[in-house]
Amino acid sequence: MTISSTTTKNSYSGNGSTTAFAYGFYIPSSTDIQVIVRSATGTETVKSEGTGSTNYSISGVGNASGGTVTFVTAPASGETVVLRRNTAKTQATDYVANDPFPAETHEDALDKLTIIGQDLQEQIDRSFKISRTNTMTSTEFTDSASDRANKVLAFDGAGELSVTQELGTFRGNWAASTAYVLRDLVVQNSASDSSTYKSIYICTTAHTSSGSYLTQSDSSKWSKIVDLAAYDTLTELTDTNITSPADASLLLYDTGTSKWIDNVMSGDATLADTGALTIANDAIETGMLNDNIISGQTALTSGLASTDELLFSDAGSLKRMDVAVLTAYNAALSETLTNKTLTSPVLNTGVSGTAVLDEDNMSSDSATKLATQQSIKAYVDSVKADMSFVLEDGDGTEVTITKDKEVKFIDGGGIDINWTDTDNGTDGDPYDLTFSIDAAQTGITSLLATDIKIGEDDQTKIDFETADKIHFYAGNENQLVLSDGALTPASNAIVDLGTDALEFKDAYFDGTLEADAITVGGTNLTAIYSPIAGSSSITTVGTIGTGTWQGTAIASTYIAGDAITAAKIADDAISEEHLDNTVITGLSAKTSIAGNDLVIISDSADSDNLKKMTRTNFVSGLSTGSAGALNDADSDTKVQVEESSDEDIIRFDTGGTERATMDIHGLELQAAGGIFSHAAAITNNFTLAATHNAVLCGPVTFSGTATMAGSVVVL
Repeated sequence: MTISSTTTKNSYSGNGSTTAFAYGFYIPSSTDIQVIVRSATGTETVKSEGTGSTNYSISGVGNASGGTVTFVTAPASGETVVLRRNTAKTQATDYVANDPFPAETHEDALDKLTIIGQDLQEQIDRSFKISRTNTMTSTEFTDSASDRANKVLAFDGAGELSVTQELGTFRGNWAASTAYVLRDLVVQNSASDSSTYKSIYICTTAHTSSGSYLTQSDSSKWSKIVDLAAYDTLTELTDTNITSPADASLLLYDTGTSKWIDNVMSGDATLADTGALTIANDAIETGMLNDNIISGQTALTSGLASTDELLFSDAGSLKRMDVAVLTAYNAALSETLTNKTLTSPVLNTGVSGTAVLDEDNMSSDSATKLATQQSIKAYVDSVKADMSFVLEDGDGTEVTITKDKEVKFIDGGGIDINWTDTDNGTDGDPYDLTFSIDAAQTGITSLLATDIKIGEDDQTKIDFETADKIHFYAGNENQLVLSDGALTPASNAIVDLGTDALEFKDAYFDGTLEADAITVGGTNLTAIYSPIAGSSSITTVGTIGTGTWQGTAIASTYIAGDAITAAKIADDAISEEHLDNTVITGLSAKTSIAGNDLVIISDSADSDNLKKMTRTNFVSGLSTGSAGALNDADSDTKVQVEESSDEDIIRFDTGGTERATMDIHGLELQAAGGIFSHAAAITNNFTLAATHNAVLCGPVTFSGTATMAGSVVVL
């Protein structure tokens, strides 16, 4: 991937409803972005990824064009959202010696270096810097935190950075014969110099003061920083129009002239130069009184005394009255209230009359009359005695709950039941019985529904949204679909099977593996070989382990057992030059051969093609028409094994004549006659004709019968 954008930060204004904000830069990991919310007062809060009310989720990680940060709670109006890249300053790429060059991994490392550089540049752009043509000996300082405390950052006389300067130390009024040091602050308090009187000066040269006032002798050692002498009276201000003010004059602003003027308060209220305000009799009228003239006072909620006083209007004249007078007046009143509302009345004696009923059964059922305490209790007791209600469970079983009986909810099945609020029990604050589902569920054996979702949130889940299919979501995208007999991506080419850093161990396939490209050690196979089937050679040199194709044999350790089959080698591709001289001698030795063991032969009847043959067929083919023979082209010279079935004799023929036979006794010469035996023991009978000779190589032991007419030589 290339990095063509220099964007590292995006900023937005919150409105209380928008939750999704786009970021337009590449991040390799969700931890490489910093989400900051700045309040209207300038407080900055760094948010974290998560599902809580103050958290956010993120998409588009790894995309060159960026993605979206979505808040759980929308940032409020007046808040500013800042999304800035903050890449981890680490290096995780590890090159292995002699491995193929990992181009993709190398490019990822270069990408990370680039975005780290962009992140640092964003921080540099927000820092204070000297211009490119300016100079400064050093931008470092070594002053400790305690030395820097309560100091200002400044530049010294050479224009170099200084962090130990105070703005100044205030020494009060200037005084004679006083030692002053650099940056002391004083007031020129002498009227002898009216042009500088009350102005503030800063010491520029350490010295001991002389003269009777600051500017008399030491002006060169001070610098004026605040000039108050020119503005020590109101008349010296440019926006005033002060004449000759009288006693108790007020400073007032005149919008007509846009200047401050002086004037004296007159009329129903006057102001003395002592600050005393005098209001004329009967000057305060109703309209001048605020609505809270009474309600705004401190409330008296108890302790009202008979001597406390109230304010009354007596036929238009304001007068005061003791509370005792008002109480006596009210006590003498007798009044019938009709259709009146009594708010919080207090009745200290019994209540009687036709509007009060004493009925234990409430038979009147009146909506306007009162019931006595005794009748209410009697009615409630009678109703309570018969009170009951019915509870029914999920199976339809009903239980009747009567007076004074209790119902208990039992924990179990992964549900925890607790009273979480037992205060008040009112409509506004009822008792709370909370049913909580345990985080760890061990008793659930099935969750079956036509559309069920399981996951961290609606963006990362397992969804059974389609019949007979299971959908796997990650990053708010349908990634995999498991259907009957197939596990497929939700859309073409969106899911990697492992990564460069996270690989699967082994893979087993029973069928065809189809891929657009296959690489070995980062190199595409098409760059290593041309298709073997039908090709006369491998056209491109490639490396497998430490063995090399084309010109150098591949050691058997690099070829799995039984890995090369006839189907994998083109016809006539292997000739004698490809066979090592140990192709036979290097094999394991076999000391016996069975009838179904195989040998390789060249079939002259089929263009000398190699074919397999069993041992039985091979021996049978050595002699046509016999049990087994080794013969010449016209079959008159041969070695014949068992001319008849199971006779246990080998016959030797030359020129069409049987010359000798061999059985268990030894070799018998047929044409000249005689036998040759080297057996240690002869256990059967034999006859030696007069024309035959016998040679016995001993020691020989006879246990049978020997009839001999010819010559016998015993060795």
